[in-house]
Amino acid sequence: MKSETLHIQMLGKFTVYYGTNPIVFNKSVSAKSLRLFQILLLSGKKGLPKSELIDCLYGWGDPTGGGNRNRNLNNLIYRLKGLLVSAGLPEGNYVAIRDGICYWNSEIPLEIDVIHFEELSSQAELAQGDKRVRLCRKAEEVYRGELLPMNMSDLWFYGKNVYLKELYLWVVDVLEEEYRKTGNYKELLKLYTHAAEIYPFDGWQVSMMRCCLAMHRNDEALDIYNKTAELYAREMGIPPMEEMQECFDQIMFSGRHSQQSQEQKIWQAKERSLPGKEDEIAKSIFEEDKDSGAYYCTYPSFVDHCRLTARMMEGCNKKVLLMFLNLSQNESKAGREGDFVRQMERLKEAVGRALSRKDVYTRYGSSHYILMLLDMEREACASVFGQIEKIYQKLPDSRGELWYHVAELSF
Repeated sequence: MKSETLHIQMLGKFTVYYGTNPIVFNKSVSAKSLRLFQILLLSGKKGLPKSELIDCLYGWGDPTGGGNRNRNLNNLIYRLKGLLVSAGLPEGNYVAIRDGICYWNSEIPLEIDVIHFEELSSQAELAQGDKRVRLCRKAEEVYRGELLPMNMSDLWFYGKNVYLKELYLWVVDVLEEEYRKTGNYKELLKLYTHAAEIYPFDGWQVSMMRCCLAMHRNDEALDIYNKTAELYAREMGIPPMEEMQECFDQIMFSGRHSQQSQEQKIWQAKERSLPGKEDEIAKSIFEEDKDSGAYYCTYPSFVDHCRLTARMMEGCNKKVLLMFLNLSQNESKAGREGDFVRQMERLKEAVGRALSRKDVYTRYGSSHYILMLLDMEREACASVFGQIEKIYQKLPDSRGELWYHVAELSF
């Protein structure tokens, strides 16, 4: 009997369908099992060396790896086979190991959006003219988001994600050139809007506003500005980029919107509320409390702090460690809506309590924190991670899974 096709989406989110039936993993499925499943599917016919797979899943110094990481991987592979069958797939081995290489091993036909996107992009690179444009349109439709956003802190997935983003940007460049050449601003706006939904902090809103201005849709351009300004302030604590402000000024002085904008009134009101005297300013800058624990700040402030620290440590022969901490939570474990947001707040509390006052950390994206650790050896990071994990697991209703990797900077 002919097998149903296994449909897998990894761009933007992770879903699996066997034919028309959704494959739902039960609560016992660990994040490592899912990552193993995803890595094997993405590795295709080439597979992945077992040693590299072990590093991807357990990392260096990961306390969950234990003394025999090879045995841990074998056990994980064995469990994965059973989990796939219990989730609704036919009986099968699914994972093969030959000459130290691990492969996805199944006769079930596969349809993976990542592979489809790569194939369309490769075909478009070899094509010319209208055929290239048609293939790029199909590829752009397939690209519905970054590769497995929940795995972003994993270096293996991060490298793959960077490659896919480069392909996507090339596809956008081809379509952008075509739409500009034909004056098709309607399709150009759709193209930029899709890109902004996937990468909201890459400046695509500027191009969206310029498209709207070219079509004399000033109200729509102003709406894009207001929404982007709110997004940047909420998520990053910074105003929109200079180019966007220039578009905003163009709208304001175009006649129809020449009156003082609500945005300007808001900033003027904020300015009036700022402290005016020097001693008041000084007091407002520095902390009044003496709480223990690490200092949390927004990502732009974190970047400034890291750069200033780097300048201060030049020539001191010292090093700084950046720990990238990730929280993962299976959809089946996510529970009611908004639970993941609460889990990230609990993790923020755990990090703050586990680190000292001289350490700084920030949130990066939907599921990551970045920690800057001073005066610490790389080998001690496993202990720091263990302390964070211990505190987190003791907090009420904590149910996420944590992992990390470390980058070392020397000065």
